[in-house]
Amino acid sequence: MGCEPDVVTYGTLIQGLCKAGRVEVASRLLRSIQMKGMVLTPQAYNHVIQALLKRKRTKEAMRLFREMEEKSDPPDAISYKIIFRGLCSTGGSIGEAVDFAFEMIERGYIPEFS
Repeated sequence: MGCEPDVVTYGTLIQGLCKAGRVEVASRLLRSIQMKGMVLTPQAYNHVIQALLKRKRTKEAMRLFREMEEKSDPPDAISYKIIFRGLCSTGGSIGEAVDFAFEMIERGYIPEFS
């Protein structure tokens, strides 16, 4: 009598791995869940994206954000906020942050600078 973890369980595990600094393991877990055909919540992606940005891995975070747009529920306001703040704080391209701010506005989100 086994029971399979659901997306909430996986999301909690991904969150814990990211908090523990194990972003590589969290990323691999995210990929394996996708391969099983499960659709993760934006929150699960947000944890990995935020962990990547803390390590200044902006390109990977953006790639995962774009992937989230295709493979999960659409990014939420928190997803956009995480990416925007990450672009502004990681020493990345100002142009990229400005372009992303315009994208946010087009999609109905207001960029926050605080």
